[in-house]
Amino acid sequence: MRGVRVIRAAATNRSVVVARAVWGAGCLAAPAAVGRVLGLAPGDRRALLLLRVLGARDLGQAVLAGTDPPPALLRLGAGVDALHAASMVALAAVSRDHRRPALISAALAAVWTAASLRD
Repeated sequence: MRGVRVIRAAATNRSVVVARAVWGAGCLAAPAAVGRVLGLAPGDRRALLLLRVLGARDLGQAVLAGTDPPPALLRLGAGVDALHAASMVALAAVSRDHRRPALISAALAAVWTAASLRD
């Protein structure tokens, strides 16, 4: 039965890596479209720039996670994701304009964190 669990865990992690890569690529390539879905104001140039930067980071981490990196590197990435989640919760607490996108970003970062620590 252990072999089945290992295969399921690997398939789940692979799915999360693919989802993160798609999310990152979308943020990087089409930040305005992603921003609209998140509820950002259309003219918020700083938020769109940050979406591109975060998209690049998410895409990079997904590519790295897909190469079977050492566990220490996965934990480091999980730490970065956890810090990002915490910072987005803090932003949501102080910025009404950015509350929705910040909470969505925090939720995604929590998923990425949990997936990285699962191995």
